[in-house]
Amino acid sequence: MSIVYLMEQNTTVSKEGGRLLIKKEGEVSKTIHLFKLEQIVLFGNVFLTPAVIRHLLKEGIDTAFLTTKGKYLGRLQSALGKNILLRREQFRKMEDPEFCLKTAKAIVKGKLNNLRALLLRLNRSREDIELENQILSLRNLITKLDEADNLESLRGYEGRGTAVYFEGFSKGFLSEDIKFAGRVRRPPHRSNKCAFKSWIYLTPQSIDRLC
Repeated sequence: MSIVYLMEQNTTVSKEGGRLLIKKEGEVSKTIHLFKLEQIVLFGNVFLTPAVIRHLLKEGIDTAFLTTKGKYLGRLQSALGKNILLRREQFRKMEDPEFCLKTAKAIVKGKLNNLRALLLRLNRSREDIELENQILSLRNLITKLDEADNLESLRGYEGRGTAVYFEGFSKGFLSEDIKFAGRVRRPPHRSNKCAFKSWIYLTPQSIDRLC
């Protein structure tokens, strides 16, 4: 199964048999086999024909729409049952501070564990860098997470963990041009930050699919 990203502007996606045809100015630039398709992500002015839309909805192929700058706009969604009881329980849980803190801790712990695992893997694969300090700092932060008694302090642990991770992660790049030198709100001015910005915009779309 594959995820297809369509970024070429003013293109049209049509359907022919078991294939999608990507056309620009009437010329086919690419074909995609539908049986391999799991998800389509469309950036900017990419047009879907009615036949394509019907097929995507019928087969449950997730289709996300983003701006040319990568901001998530929404997605195609086929007819689903309205699970009112589930929605009511979700809203009820949102009002439970203890549940919210417990859930947030699990998410942050999972994130920091994954960041530490990535640094461990990078440290093993590269003999020219030393990441022991960052790896140890992340482990210490993970053990202290249970001390957080509110969401604000939990955000502090997450922020420190993320900063430690990028401090170590940037050492893995061979090019001096690819560094994480502080945060820039918008627009991101380096290719590596553009890539992470796109990932951040895609995250809500991925979560939306689970709800």
